[in-house]
Amino acid sequence: MEFSLNCKEFLEELSIIQGVVERRHALPVLANIRVTAKKDKVTFFATDLEVSYIGSLAAEVRKEGEVLIPARMLYDAVSLAGEGIVRVKKDDKGNFIKVSFENGATYKFLSADTADFPEVPNLDDAKEKITLDGAVLERMLHLTSFAASHEMSRYAINGVLAVITGNSLRAIATDGYRLAIAEKSDCVKGAGKEKIEVILPQKGIRELEKLLGKEKDKS
Repeated sequence: MEFSLNCKEFLEELSIIQGVVERRHALPVLANIRVTAKKDKVTFFATDLEVSYIGSLAAEVRKEGEVLIPARMLYDAVSLAGEGIVRVKKDDKGNFIKVSFENGATYKFLSADTADFPEVPNLDDAKEKITLDGAVLERMLHLTSFAASHEMSRYAINGVLAVITGNSLRAIATDGYRLAIAEKSDCVKGAGKEKIEVILPQKGIRELEKLLGKEKDKS
């Protein structure tokens, strides 16, 4: 595998991934990023088995392939490089990943076996794709997440319950003492007639708020 891409864009992607990767997980392999180079795009997948992130960047792919790279060490290396182009190459034996920068710096990372890492979900196969108003979602999470329980043993209330009914979204959070509810209509597209309920964990909420905040800054 071999590809090159913009260093600044790469750093932005890695900064998001840092919030997802769990450094002290019972499965050490989850401290890595699954990097897939195909055609003219590189895809990044990180997960702690509760929260997952999939992102992609345009790249010049010389040789397609897939590797695992330690997330924190890669982020540190890219953050020191500044701007320019970063080149990533897997050695022929597949044991090491070479990362080179225009400033002359070169790093080598030991690659783990991709077979030990979760497979990247194929979002294209999803039967239903629901679109939410980002600004509304960010506001509703802000209004409710403070009331969620912080006790890890109480998983059912350790997050925000999101309920989608038609084109409406309701967010509910409680810690057993406080209750916060926010509701907004005409902010959902693509939902069917059936009610959809999902608990958003606090870690996932934090990462969502970061992503939604960045999108708002770009607008």
